[in-house]
Amino acid sequence: MTEPTTFLLHRVVAELDAYADTVLRQDYGVTFATFNFLAAASTLPGLDVTALARCAGMSKAAASKRLPTLVRDGMLTASPDPHHGRRLRIDLTPRALALVEHATERLEREFAAMLASRPDLDESVLRDQLEGLAHALETLPDPTPTSGES
Repeated sequence: MTEPTTFLLHRVVAELDAYADTVLRQDYGVTFATFNFLAAASTLPGLDVTALARCAGMSKAAASKRLPTLVRDGMLTASPDPHHGRRLRIDLTPRALALVEHATERLEREFAAMLASRPDLDESVLRDQLEGLAHALETLPDPTPTSGES
């Protein structure tokens, strides 16, 4: 039986995440989860916790729990938003920005090298297909509830 496409996609992402986690732990001293959170924060400096959580794909509570440790470890700064007294602006420190930049470059180089070593894979075609898939998923209507399909 052929593996369902959704399972295959999950397996590919899990393998990428596991590989990235190993590289990041060994060479940068952070987990993939921490790197992903910092990378999300790097995309829009000055995000508040709610926007950062959305960007990182987690709940606001989960994002809030990560902040004190990352601030204490010198990866993030959290300062009052001058336009909204109850919000915090979250920014990466220069150390975290450098980590995200260097680690991203390293992971991209290794992924590109893996693709280049496989003549049966075409990175530009793969990228176009993944962008098309991402767009299709972003524009899906909300699923219609069913009555207990089995």
